[in-house]
Amino acid sequence: PMDITFQSNQQKFNYRVCGMMIHDGKILAMQDERSPYFYLPGGRVKLGETAEEAVIRELREELGITPKILRPLWLCQSFFREEVDRLHYHELCIFFLWTWGIQTSWKKESALPRRKETTPMYLPGWLLRNWRRPIFIPCS
Repeated sequence: PMDITFQSNQQKFNYRVCGMMIHDGKILAMQDERSPYFYLPGGRVKLGETAEEAVIRELREELGITPKILRPLWLCQSFFREEVDRLHYHELCIFFLWTWGIQTSWKKESALPRRKETTPMYLPGWLLRNWRRPIFIPCS
């Protein structure tokens, strides 16, 4: 099935989901090699897929785990310009709170799964511009 997204000229619409995981007072965030900012793991919803199915699929793809979805947190509507592709986005995103599912083998930076584009890790402080991969950001 196709992603629920469409583009018209320099504008793009996305329907996406993301997961917020809080562990030891930190939030898991990610950073793509091509982007200067951080984001929560997730992605676009596919046509015919529920939001819950989509966030589970995306977390499996990005982190290699099967999460336990606790509940939806909020619906966010965003308008922004993406620096990588220079498009103007209109995005609807459902945020879900999740925790470790059956697989709990990685809870430290050294044990987190690694991918070419993104790598989860814990962040020891707010030095965001110095990090080039996903992190756990302190909540406080």
